[in-house]
Order: sequence, then C-alpha cells, then structure tokens
Amino acid sequence: MKIYKSHNGFLILPIFPALLGLLRNSIFAKAGVLSGLVTCFGIVGVGLAPMVMSPLHSVFGVIFFVSVGITVFLLSLAMFRGKFFAKAVAIYGFFFVVVDLIFMIVSSSIWEWMVFFVLVTWILLVGIEMLRKHKVTEV
Repeated sequence: MKIYKSHNGFLILPIFPALLGLLRNSIFAKAGVLSGLVTCFGIVGVGLAPMVMSPLHSVFGVIFFVSVGITVFLLSLAMFRGKFFAKAVAIYGFFFVVVDLIFMIVSSSIWEWMVFFVLVTWILLVGIEMLRKHKVTEV
C-alpha cells in the first residue's frame, strides 16, 4: 500500500493560511483555499486507495485533478490581482490549469506526469517568491 502518498495532502496544509494572509483575504484566495482543502482530501484518498486494489482510487483521482485545477486557477487569479506575487508566477499557474485540462480531456499518462511536474514547479515558484519577499514584507 502506497501510504506515503497520503502524507502529501497533509504536508501542503500549512501553506494555505500563509497564502491567505499574503493575498489579503481576497474572495478568490478564500475560494482557492477551500478548494485546496478538497484537493488535499483527494490526494490523501489516492494514497489510501491504491489503483490495483480499490475502485475508489479513480474517484479520488478525479476529485484531486478537478479540485487542484480550480485551486491553482483561483489562487493564481488572486496572485495576478494582488501585489505580493510576481505576475509571472500567476501566469505559470494559468499554464498549469491548461495542462490539467488537457490531461482531463486526453487522459494520457504522459499528460498526467506533465500535470505533476508543472504543479510541483508552480508550488516551488510560489515558495521561492514567498521566501524571497519574506525579508521585505511581514505577513
């Protein structure tokens, strides 16, 4: 059982309060954080229901891929409209949404890996931006 995947959902939880504060509690940020909680639930479910043993894996997978697209879109929209994050980070988030949509339409393992790599790099960009500007701005 690949239980390690379920930890990913828990590890991302602390970033949401920080993002909410940095994005000044905009309506898009609030909706993005709520959607992010659903995303965490989906990835935990994927880890707890392995593909070869449970039909729930597909259900949790759909929950994850739909909600992560919504989460990144809403948070990127809040970033684009806000002042803290560089516009390039938000635009890269919109690029992720396109990749996620293509995967959901095509349903190819290559696009699934593309979703993974683009999502991870977006998370890294958000984290780097938060660390880089932390010295200038207090939350």
